[in-house]
Amino acid sequence: ENEEKLTEVQAFQKFLLQLRLLGGLAKEAIFCNLRVPDQFQKSKEEINVVILTGKGVFCLDLRNWKGRVSSQNNCWLLQVPENTELLKNTSIKQFADPVQRIKKKTLNLWNHLMKNGACLRQNAFFPRVVFLNPVCELDSEVPQINEVIAPSNVESFICSFKQGYVSWMTNIFTPHWLSGHLSFRHISDLTKALEKIGTWDILDLHGGQRLIGDYQGCVHIAVNRDETDELEFSHQRNLTTGYLWALIGYSPQVTVKMYKRGGHGWLWRAVSSTVVIPYNSHVAFRVCGEDADAKIPANNIDRIILSI
Repeated sequence: ENEEKLTEVQAFQKFLLQLRLLGGLAKEAIFCNLRVPDQFQKSKEEINVVILTGKGVFCLDLRNWKGRVSSQNNCWLLQVPENTELLKNTSIKQFADPVQRIKKKTLNLWNHLMKNGACLRQNAFFPRVVFLNPVCELDSEVPQINEVIAPSNVESFICSFKQGYVSWMTNIFTPHWLSGHLSFRHISDLTKALEKIGTWDILDLHGGQRLIGDYQGCVHIAVNRDETDELEFSHQRNLTTGYLWALIGYSPQVTVKMYKRGGHGWLWRAVSSTVVIPYNSHVAFRVCGEDADAKIPANNIDRIILSI
């Protein structure tokens, strides 16, 4: 399972790199892992990649599935051969229709942007499900779906974003209501609104392990996400110092620095506040895909990077 997850991450990273190299897209035009609230603001669903171009907003869900894919009623089936020396077998996995899911998430994104002042016609949003794995075999009816990008068409899809010099000059001097392309004002408003949509929080453990999920809080730390983008944990891990503190009756402590959001300088970072907490304090963190919060000792944490 870990190997499968690593392969998926590598495929996603390769796709993002190709968007830059083959598609000619700027880094600022690509937004990853946006968690878009539904129309009732009760839950959030993730869109793997959102691409902002003059043609419109492309909302992509990436699939690195391996096997044979078919659609049946409101679900899709993935058939994966599992052959051994003694037995030939095929496992069948069932998934909710990914095309309907990306359509729903794209509609939620459009509603969210409209509520936040980035007004754009709905037909300028393009939902797509991109199958990355070249060994994925799609049933004949699946590639006929307009929102599906088959593995054999991934490269041409990426190259379709590349804009030539003549086209670029034409778009500059042609009014957007004639060309159909988004105006610079539209792109600027959409960029600002997309940058404010949260992604996942990142928790770095001492030793190098990284967890992705939602920071739920700590009883000793009061955090305002709008003002803070990182918590840095400093520890007293020197054995000699620890013994000396213990001899005089003190327990080890952890110092937590909270850095201001957007407060990056050339040689320094603006600190909003600092708090000292007991070393045995616990931080609640909901790891992506888990149903319950993990209680992580503060003494094991190096930093927490907060999304908006």
